[in-house]
This record gives sequence, C-alpha cells and structure tokens, in this order.
Amino acid sequence: MRTILLFLKNMSIHEIEDIRLEHDPLFGLIPPHVTIVFPFESPISNDELKLHILNVSKKIHNIEIEFANQITSEGAYFFLRVEKGKEQIEDLRNILYTGPLLQFLKEDIPYIPHVTVGRKESVELAAEVVKSIPSFHEKLNCVINRISVERIGENEESIIEFEVPLQKS
Repeated sequence: MRTILLFLKNMSIHEIEDIRLEHDPLFGLIPPHVTIVFPFESPISNDELKLHILNVSKKIHNIEIEFANQITSEGAYFFLRVEKGKEQIEDLRNILYTGPLLQFLKEDIPYIPHVTVGRKESVELAAEVVKSIPSFHEKLNCVINRISVERIGENEESIIEFEVPLQKS
C-alpha cells in the first residue's frame, strides 16, 4: 500500500506529538502529516507515479498552512484541522486524483484537510476524550514545500519512497 502525504516541516510539532503519544496508535510509526491521497494498492511504478505528480503539480507553489487551535472529533478520530491553506490542499488533492490515481478516489468520504492526532474505539469515547484536550495557546502554522509518497510497511511504519518539491512562492 502507498499513500501521498504532506509532512509538517519547519515547525515545532511537540504539542501535536504530545497528544499523539497518548491517543494515536500510529505515534512513532509516522510523523504528523496531512494525507492527500488515501492508501491505495496499484501496480503503477514509482517512476510513473513520480512523473504523474511532477506533471500535475508543476504550477503548485509552497502552501502556507495554519491549523485550528482546538482538536475536534470526526467519528472515532481526533483531527487538527487546517484552516488557512485548506483550499490549496484541496486543489492539490483534486489534481493528484487524476490519471492513474483517479480510480482510487473515494467520493463517498468527504475530504477534510487535517492532521490525525488520535483514534479511539468508539465515536462516543472520541467525542468525550476530545473535550478534555486543551486548546493550543497559539495557532500552529508551517509551509508545505514537498509532496511525499509513502509505502506503508508490514508494521504500519512509514517508508518514504520519494518526494516531489513544490515551486517556491
């Protein structure tokens, strides 16, 4: 399985990681990130995938993002939602889900640009736990400057296959 992600670079992630340590079963296996193409299984080679990403993203500039200062629950998951920059992330996602990736688009799942910071066994438990997580003192922000393609390892660990830089603004 592979997936396409935006890793949070050039920012302090300790507040996010403190929450993930307690609530995210993937803590330690993958750094905080925004998923833009959900996990997919495909015979397409990394060279073909890289060419597709390079072609569709060549006019996409670095994306400045700012997160909400409060964690929310979405089903059994905890989300740190993107506020500023979410339209650019949605646009990038839409152009990636063309050509060889179009068949993997899940239109039945609404896309919400976010970092997953936790998961619980039930919707009710997630909603309850989220209420106890304090707001951040200030909004977190960073600049996304590359697209990462990850292979998900046997133990759910993140293995970076390649990265494609975005255009500098």
